[in-house]
Amino acid sequence: MSGIPATSRAAALVQPGQPLEIINARIPSVVEPSALLVRMTAATLCGTDVHVAHGTAGAAPGACARTGAAT
Repeated sequence: MSGIPATSRAAALVQPGQPLEIINARIPSVVEPSALLVRMTAATLCGTDVHVAHGTAGAAPGACARTGAAT
């Protein structure tokens, strides 16, 4: 996969009840043959992600962005 970066920025829930952190998430080097890698220009959080970030709903720590705009 030449020309594909090794990491991408992601909003991540590192600790429930704490602000989201922008992290460098690893882009998998091996993907399914029919997989598509999309460059995102904007992303949003769903209401559930906001509740998880505030600590009012349970979830495991991890990346939060759900939807976005691609180029």
